[in-house]
Amino acid sequence: MSTYAASVSGIPADVRKASELPSHQALAAFAEKLSGRCLVAVGSGGALALAELAAFAHRQSVRRSAWAMTPLGFAQSGPMPTGTVVLVFSARAKHPDTALAVSRARREGLDILLVTERAPEDLPEALKVGNLSVLTVPPGDTEDGFLATGSVVRMAVVLSRVYGYPVSSPSIEPSVHIQERVIVLHGLEGVAAAVDVETRLHELGLAAVQRTDFRNFAHGRHVGFSRHSEATTILALTGEDSRELCLRTLGRIPGNEGVTLVESAESGLKAAVELLIKVMSVPIPLANAAGIEPSRPEVPYFGRQLYHLPYKRSLPVFSLAPVEQKLRAAGLTAEQRDLHHFFSEGYDAWRKQVCRAEFVGLLLDYDGTCVATRNRWDPPADEIRSSLIGMLRAGVRLAVASGRGDSLFFGLREWIPKDFWPLVDLGLHNGSWQQNLADELMEPRSVESIREAGGVLTRLEHLGVAKVKVGAHQISLSPSTLSQSITELHHLAASLLPASSRGSLSLRTSAHSVDVFPSTAGKVMTLDRVQTRYGRYLSIGDQGGPGGNDFDLLHASVDSITVGQTSADPSRCWPLFGTDVQNEVALGRILGRLRLRAATFRFSPPTAKAEHGTSTPPSE
Repeated sequence: MSTYAASVSGIPADVRKASELPSHQALAAFAEKLSGRCLVAVGSGGALALAELAAFAHRQSVRRSAWAMTPLGFAQSGPMPTGTVVLVFSARAKHPDTALAVSRARREGLDILLVTERAPEDLPEALKVGNLSVLTVPPGDTEDGFLATGSVVRMAVVLSRVYGYPVSSPSIEPSVHIQERVIVLHGLEGVAAAVDVETRLHELGLAAVQRTDFRNFAHGRHVGFSRHSEATTILALTGEDSRELCLRTLGRIPGNEGVTLVESAESGLKAAVELLIKVMSVPIPLANAAGIEPSRPEVPYFGRQLYHLPYKRSLPVFSLAPVEQKLRAAGLTAEQRDLHHFFSEGYDAWRKQVCRAEFVGLLLDYDGTCVATRNRWDPPADEIRSSLIGMLRAGVRLAVASGRGDSLFFGLREWIPKDFWPLVDLGLHNGSWQQNLADELMEPRSVESIREAGGVLTRLEHLGVAKVKVGAHQISLSPSTLSQSITELHHLAASLLPASSRGSLSLRTSAHSVDVFPSTAGKVMTLDRVQTRYGRYLSIGDQGGPGGNDFDLLHASVDSITVGQTSADPSRCWPLFGTDVQNEVALGRILGRLRLRAATFRFSPPTAKAEHGTSTPPSE
């Protein structure tokens, strides 16, 4: 038995291993990041089939647009829809193509998910970026050879579990007779398997393969097949969703000597994973006849040169500058020169106002601004803590406005020295709970409209639609289904509010929840309170788009900066850096530019670059 054939026979063990690890909790945390968002799935070589599988799973389960791309295809693509998440597959995460995809996503400010066999701490430095989350799949008993087999199976099974479809081990397809010309016919559930067949047979040079769906075959490709039918195998892949169309298509092809059917009794994602696993045995007969060991084929001399080709300097590096981010928020493009000039002038005018100002305090959102949303229970990075404590030491005041409550109060007390607590004002639960950090925690009395709305919205938790937390003066909801976005949950909650409460309650979204609170509150109330008492504050948040929980705050004054989403308003809520520098990383840079004085500070935003696309290509 060849090494490759042994890998194929070991697939049931791979399925069992990936069915047990990672843990359910790790998968749930990973799935939460996919909820209600568009997806770009990225893979190369054998992992391209996984990218196709992920795109199919996402469209089926999340009901959002999803695309499968190679790293180069992704690097050369245009801007992605706001909120798109990038899912990268790489077993060893060593090749520069993986870093290329991660770099492209980071520069657009997109969240990145990496499925790999490596632990986060073992990743190359290029992949240790703030907006990247890692899902580590269990390694196999043996490493893959030239053709990725066990790693593809394990990642496919783990991916299926992420989307809520556990996989049982399918029977391994017996070796089938394949000729040197192959047409792979498939429905949607067979796309990943078709890509896998094409990859394996082409990479080994065993057959010329073309793949197409059952109906596209009827639009001309049958003519080419008829001219070479004696030398061509039709490999048809189907699950329950495409079975009738598959059988009716094959029934019109004269003779059946050149037709091989690989099928699954499942539908949807389960069928897609089963078909992917079943076709891995396809290369074995051809490889045996050609005397090739698929795990260790002879690599041509130029192959290694191609694999390690330095190419990054020949590719444009994508990052949206501040003006382009405003244009995108308005649904416009940088090619519209008059509009670009309009927003550029807006930035320059805003910058002059901020440069002239003298501030007595800084007002910050917390989750997504001081800390990454996924690390919201941890203290800020050392650099940010040091800068904020240095600011307090100089007598500059700090205010924090957040959707969180007592957890943030006690969290701040852990890292801010007690001597500086009187300089720190809080607007907890989106401003409905105002107090100083030096005062003992005293939550205000509950609000009648919140109690009434809570009684209605908790039904969403009973129905399995959302996780609902009802407090004295705020309700927080987060999606519990993959198919629902934060925006859609916002719309649902707004629709269900009692008519008697709608005028008295506000709904705002963060990166992870929908918050319902009294309309007399809001983060802007914290700003009004501290500015009335002490003077002028500079406000910074990350959810500055319409409907975001920092929108009112960042549009109440021209003295406002966003480190995440922005609006189309050219007079305020400006991002200061490209989309590759956002959230807590952007805040760290902003704090480094504060010019502290005695109990005040000045701030000079960077100048805007007039031209579009000013990023420097990365070094090789």
